[in-house]
Amino acid sequence: MSRPVALVTGASSGIGRACAIAFAREGHDLAIAARRGDELKSLAEEIAIEHEIEVLVRSVDLHDHEDTARIVPEVLERFNRLDVLLNIAGIADLVPLREMTLGTLQRTLVVNTIAPALLVREAWAALAESPEGVVINISSLASIDPLPGGGPYGMSKSAIEGLMRSIHIESLEADAGIRAFALAPGCIDTPLLRAALDGITLPEGAEIPMDEFVGHVLDCVRGVHDEAAGETLYVVREGHLTRDQDEAMEWIRDLWSG
Repeated sequence: MSRPVALVTGASSGIGRACAIAFAREGHDLAIAARRGDELKSLAEEIAIEHEIEVLVRSVDLHDHEDTARIVPEVLERFNRLDVLLNIAGIADLVPLREMTLGTLQRTLVVNTIAPALLVREAWAALAESPEGVVINISSLASIDPLPGGGPYGMSKSAIEGLMRSIHIESLEADAGIRAFALAPGCIDTPLLRAALDGITLPEGAEIPMDEFVGHVLDCVRGVHDEAAGETLYVVREGHLTRDQDEAMEWIRDLWSG
């Protein structure tokens, strides 16, 4: 039997890169997609040195709807299966709502919400055929506690949680067996976060270790969080994971008020 296959967007850096490495370690063949092709090739070479798996490198600009929709068929042509879809790629242009342009709003929603929805559409049949079909959408605490100037980003993350809930409901209705999760982290050291928090000092304990967060992603695939399928898992700080939005907000207030 062939190895399970994971498609990871945003794999050139940050959470996407860390997840790609972790899934390679778990024995998944990989399709890694991002805008920066050179970084993807470097990652594929690094993975090939340590793991006996196959890696499909796919450079893509997720603003391009037609090119985005071609990714999954290419993955299926290469591997003949798809088991895990990790919608990790994202952008965050910080601008006050009163100054927001239509272009800023469109760019953010296209990359953070519309592209993942297109990938889900294309991947649905393959995920339904998989013995472990899983979609994991990376949300953010900004969906419930947006940064000033982060309106478009917070909106997009609320929408991707809505996508996750729709996957869950439609999978149940069709008996497709596709599990869907949204993971909403707080502060993880990534290029996106560093740009968004430029000049802002994090309170002690706010930063979540990358390996801990990736462990939560893997646990969703392994079935550890199956009781939370169709729900958002909030990762507020190190060692803190909850499905309760009110509890997450309380942890956020305690963290930033201290």
